[in-house]
Amino acid sequence: MALTIIGKCNHLRRADFIALADHLGIARTYSERKVAGLLALRETFTEMIAASRLSGSLRAALAEILSERLDRLR
Repeated sequence: MALTIIGKCNHLRRADFIALADHLGIARTYSERKVAGLLALRETFTEMIAASRLSGSLRAALAEILSERLDRLR
């Protein structure tokens, strides 16, 4: 079970997180910077997955999940 964000619990996009930040009174510029910072970590996350002790198939699956979810935040 997951908490909902602006009535959604799946397929969250950048606009959903920004709307949540607006609802919570967080400055839009701050929330935009934080999302951008998360997106900037894509390469770091990818390197961490590659260096992990997961099996090759699990590394590939995790890398695909990461890619899909970060793409939704663009």
